[in-house]
Amino acid sequence: MSSSVYFLAAIRFILALSFSVAWPFIPLYLTDRGLSPFQVGLFMTSVGFFGTLVRPFAGALSDRFGRVRLIRILLYFRSAVLFLTFLFLLGKAPLWGLFILLFLIVVGFASFIPIADSYVAEASSPDNRVMGFGLIRLAINGGFALGSFLASFLLRYGYASLFLLSSLLVFVAATLSFRLRENRTGVGLVKKIVFAVPDRRFFLFALFSMSVFILSSQLINNFSIYAHTFMKIDKRLIAYLFTLNGMLILLLQIPFSAVAKRAGYVLSTLVGGLGWAVAFIITAFASSYSHLIAAVVFMTLSEMVVVPVIIASASDRAPEGRIGAYMGFWSTFQGLGYTFGPAWGGFFLENLGRWAWILLSAQSVLTGVGLSLLKPVRRTTRQNL
Repeated sequence: MSSSVYFLAAIRFILALSFSVAWPFIPLYLTDRGLSPFQVGLFMTSVGFFGTLVRPFAGALSDRFGRVRLIRILLYFRSAVLFLTFLFLLGKAPLWGLFILLFLIVVGFASFIPIADSYVAEASSPDNRVMGFGLIRLAINGGFALGSFLASFLLRYGYASLFLLSSLLVFVAATLSFRLRENRTGVGLVKKIVFAVPDRRFFLFALFSMSVFILSSQLINNFSIYAHTFMKIDKRLIAYLFTLNGMLILLLQIPFSAVAKRAGYVLSTLVGGLGWAVAFIITAFASSYSHLIAAVVFMTLSEMVVVPVIIASASDRAPEGRIGAYMGFWSTFQGLGYTFGPAWGGFFLENLGRWAWILLSAQSVLTGVGLSLLKPVRRTTRQNL
């Protein structure tokens, strides 16, 4: 892999650290300011949804103007908005102003994702893309783990301090982006953003990919609710399950990416789908904490295999010069899966109880089979950095 991929991994680590230091505490702050849980949930879902809508445009713009230039602009912009958010929180400014700033933070970050993924795809040879995206995933999870740890100490100084640190971290990431090297010249295809999907096969691939991220989102949201509400597991023990998830990713993501690379697209997607199915069946019939541990292990291993493979596959399907537009379109479905996944699983959990996990297990099998039948025909070539 190019050295630029390692620099981008460092940037993604810092950004994940910045995000996890501040963003998870926004719902708590809004609740303290008098908003109801429903209002908070509606706002968080709304900004997440609108954030996904900008991804195709951001990806296509990077085809025209270059990845690195837009990465720098977006990171410095995000750092500035985070600093303004720090000032707003420090002065307890009106909530409408805070809402605008939070919306800008989400839009800026959502725009960054497809551009960064496109950069990894172009900076890696086709055979090394799974490893490249595995490295990025490792960096992101490492940042999340450290950020949550730091936030526990900073909270004593108030919410504003979290956003001050977040702003400074993003500024460091923006400065580090000068180590990235642009590898291509734009081809002026911005006007064709809406035609980023020329065939039904790619659209189906994006839909099945969205299902992957719906499944992935269950661990953080509905799995913890089920463990606490239905199984009466102590919150402290649930936190240990998330720690287990993070440790497995930090220790095994790179080896599992290598295994997925050797196994190939078809086998990786099939095994990943079956792994999630097993995890959800274990959850449905779990009667002890050890069963939940086993379920988390299967969920985590499945995600480690599938996610880098399908991100790499999305870039493999793009024609020459259009990786940004294609990654932007595909990334929209990724965002939709993460945004609406909690509501999807929550609806079935509320109405079906433990049988919701059987339904999700069936979805897992269908997702794995569907993806395996949509093996890509690689059309891109590497452009040297």
